[in-house]
Amino acid sequence: MHLSFSQVSIDAYPYAVSLQDDVGHFCGGSLIARDVILTAAHCQRKGNYEVVIGRHDLYGTDGDEVYVKKEIPHPKYNWKDSSNDFMLIILGRPTNAVNAGILKLNTKKSIPYSDDKVVVMGWGDTVASDFILSLSSVLRAVELSTISNSDCRQSKGLHGGFYDSFEGSVKKNMLCAKDLNQGIVTWMVFKEFLRFVCLSLLWI
Repeated sequence: MHLSFSQVSIDAYPYAVSLQDDVGHFCGGSLIARDVILTAAHCQRKGNYEVVIGRHDLYGTDGDEVYVKKEIPHPKYNWKDSSNDFMLIILGRPTNAVNAGILKLNTKKSIPYSDDKVVVMGWGDTVASDFILSLSSVLRAVELSTISNSDCRQSKGLHGGFYDSFEGSVKKNMLCAKDLNQGIVTWMVFKEFLRFVCLSLLWI
């Protein structure tokens, strides 16, 4: 399955950030304070990289580049099943990007409800292939609809030419969503995306 991400306007998601090493973009995240990034624990590098803030087109030179001071992965993160795949990044200084925005975090466990609209965004892979990698240079997004985790666990079908099921894979702290035209989408389907971009879910 390959979702149709559309390019968004420059100021659509001002809190979206890019994590970049010597090779380039490897993950995304959200600015939740002037010096704190929320991203995925699987993005942990334990090495030198920077966070690029306020840059819509990664080929550009605008925005602010800030070094990473500290990584704080969730203490119960499990790389084997992706449970608690969250991490905070403490920046070396507060960003001075004038076009940066702060993401307001959701504090209600009941939100989003089933069938609520959410947005997935990032600079992810644009080719539906396990053998070709072509990252988007500009920020893209797609709107999905959430479903209950119980319904998600019961979903099954062909994925990449193979029969697959989400039974036993969907944990309580995960969120499932579907594309109205393509069916169930969850972290399993997004494996190829998650290697390169941290999916940010926006409650709207």
